[in-house]
Amino acid sequence: ADGSKMQGRFIQGKAAGRFSCFSKEGRLRYKGTLADGLYDGQGVLYEEDKPVYDGAFACGEKSGMGRLFEDGAVNAFICEAMHRTGRCCMKVV
Repeated sequence: ADGSKMQGRFIQGKAAGRFSCFSKEGRLRYKGTLADGLYDGQGVLYEEDKPVYDGAFACGEKSGMGRLFEDGAVNAFICEAMHRTGRCCMKVV
C-alpha cells in the first residue's frame, strides 16, 4: 500500500459508488464515482488541492466530455478522450 486513503462504500472488498480519494499526505486526489475500484462515471481529479479535470471516466481513464483546468481555473477547453486509445480531441468552448 502507498499510504493513500479512500472514503466511501465497499462492495465485496471493491470500491463502488461515490468516493473521495486522498494521497498519503491527506490531499484530495479524486472525488466522484468508482466501479470495481476504478474511476468510472463522473468525477474530479485534483493536483495540489486544485481541480485538473472534471468530467467523465470509464474503466479508470478519462472518457467522454470533461473540463480541463489550469491553476484551478477552467482553461476554456473541452476534452473528448477516446476510451482505451488515450487520444484527446480538444476544442474551444
